[in-house]
Formats: sequence, structure tokens, C-alpha cells
Amino acid sequence: MVLWLIGQEGKRHRLVDRSFTPCFYVHGLETRLASLAQALLARSAVKCTWTEKTNIWDGRELRVLEIAVRDPTQFAALARFVHRCDSSLRLYNSDLMLAPMYCWQKGVFPLAKVEVEDQGPGTGG
Repeated sequence: MVLWLIGQEGKRHRLVDRSFTPCFYVHGLETRLASLAQALLARSAVKCTWTEKTNIWDGRELRVLEIAVRDPTQFAALARFVHRCDSSLRLYNSDLMLAPMYCWQKGVFPLAKVEVEDQGPGTGG
């Protein structure tokens, strides 16, 4: 994710945070989810894990497949791939915009005052 920061002197600084891995969730028959996980792992740089999430509509716990996308630019394409792969599966968080998702995941909000420590080139995010 690319962040733009404005220093106290008014100079703009570009920060690349490579630690951002947006996730979406898929619910359905576990056999279909297992097949999907195999297809995704063979096709792209994702991490698939089983997790429990609460359905916001009825409060039930759902066993879902969490798909963490290592390259955020591929997030929407992978969600479309999952939908095309098996339209019987239900996707969650696949239609969220990446900028707000980044803020939620990192616990920041736009236009906030922040302190940033420069660790030098090549130190990652």
C-alpha cells in the first residue's frame, strides 16, 4: 500500500507498506472450499486458512475460508475468480475498498497526525 505523509515542514513523503495483506472470506460447503483453496494456491500468491466469523445478520458463527492476498493489486481479481470458480459460494468483504480496509487493519484513519520512524531503505513495512 502506498501512503503519502506530509511532514511538519510541508514536504510530502511517500511510504510503501508491504505488510498489508487484505483478506476476504468465503462460506459454503467445506469440500467446495477445499477445492477452491487448492485452485487459489496453485494460481496465485495467497494464504488460505480456516477461521470462524460471526454472521452480522443472525449472529451465527460461520466456518469460513479466509483468503489473504499478498499483492493488494490482485484483491479484486481474486474475488472475481472465486465467484466465477463457484457461484454457489458466499463471499464476505470482497467488495470493500482497499484504502478503508488498510485503515481498519492498521488502526489508523485518514488525515490523522502520526509519528513515523524512518528505518532506512530496504527495511520493509
